[in-house]
Order: sequence, then C-alpha cells, then structure tokens
Amino acid sequence: MSKLFQLIRDGKVIDARYSDKMYRYLKNQFYNGRSLSQFPSTVNAISKTGSVNEARGEVVLVNAPGGDIVFCVLTKNNKDQSWTNSNEAEVLTRKIAALIWNHYEPKHAFKSYSPID
Repeated sequence: MSKLFQLIRDGKVIDARYSDKMYRYLKNQFYNGRSLSQFPSTVNAISKTGSVNEARGEVVLVNAPGGDIVFCVLTKNNKDQSWTNSNEAEVLTRKIAALIWNHYEPKHAFKSYSPID
C-alpha cells in the first residue's frame, strides 16, 4: 500500500493525469481521526483507511517539511471490535503516527489533540 501511494505521488499509476486525480481524492478524505490527527493541519497528506470488526488499517503519505513520509498500519484479529475513537487499534495507529512524525520532524514537533467520541 505504501508503494502504491508513492507511485500515485510520482504520477506513475496509469499515467500522470490519473495519478493526479487519485492524489486529489486521497487528499480530501473526510475521516481524519487516526493518523491525520497526529500531524499539523497545515501539512498536506493523503490517506486511506479501511475497517471491519476484526481489522483496522490506514495508509498515509505526508508531505512533511523534511521530505515525504509514507507508512501503513494494518491490524487483524482485533479483540476490541468497538466503533469508537477509543478502539485499541485506532489508538495504536495514532500512537504510531505520532512517533513517526516526531521522529522524522523533531524541528516541527507536534502534540495533537486527543480525539473523543
């Protein structure tokens, strides 16, 4: 999934025109309660989440000040199958995203809000 996002960013999925269209759609995701909540709102990012009861996933490409960061978090066999912001897999995804951001962007450290239901 991370490689696919890189190819979309580089204009190499189908062709540059369709890659640009995909990038624009992925940039305008409504759901921003997981990883996107861990980055400053002024930073551009594309993302796609996926969820079913026993699995949660998200792939993200962030246009960070120091260069693009791309990552994917996938969980499965989740015992916590709730559909709240306190779901264990979603909490884990936010923690991983915050660690990634603050590791690669120490000059732009960011402390996010804590999403609540």
